[in-house]
Amino acid sequence: MRPGVTILAIPGAWYVTTELTGPADRGSQPHGVWTGLAGAELGIHPGGRVDSSVLAYLVDRLGGFDVIIAADHNRSAQHAEALANALQADDAGDEALAQTHEHHASEIWAAVERNTQAVLIGMQRSGEPLVDHRVVSSNQPTPASLGQEWVIASFRHNTDDETGDPLLHVHNVVVSVTASEWDALRYVGNDMATEPVSKGMRRGRQAGG
Repeated sequence: MRPGVTILAIPGAWYVTTELTGPADRGSQPHGVWTGLAGAELGIHPGGRVDSSVLAYLVDRLGGFDVIIAADHNRSAQHAEALANALQADDAGDEALAQTHEHHASEIWAAVERNTQAVLIGMQRSGEPLVDHRVVSSNQPTPASLGQEWVIASFRHNTDDETGDPLLHVHNVVVSVTASEWDALRYVGNDMATEPVSKGMRRGRQAGG
């Protein structure tokens, strides 16, 4: 994984549950939060905790992209050093110093998150089409317009997913909801329309026990 912005087409709901919501539900990674400008009509609000069954349903039904925004290696190393210093101070019984280092680590992450949100808002407001960076341009399908407000679930990770080295990055799952699909999601009464997300949410929760 490299610093900056990387866009990947999500191959299926299994990617979300295996790489993002699963580790969060097991406590090995922080829980995701909703961060997009869209979703209020579906009961999705910025800052709310991501319901894994809801996200899996949306991605399974509509598809999506993982917009990965990673900090530079220097900032990531500073964060790792601050956490290590906090642990060392805590082991030495210096609670005040440990809190100082923890605060410094939190400030670093906060700056990364502010940058992430600025990038995502800019992409939404410009209606930027999302394409998989792994696919050469000549083989890219014509991207559908997702409008200027997206449903996004964001997940913070401290380390590179492949190497385990320090690399602050955020996985931002953008659900591929086009204008016509929004109409279908909003319309509950028509059996011919795409099944409303609310039914998917209920079924997901029931299946999960």
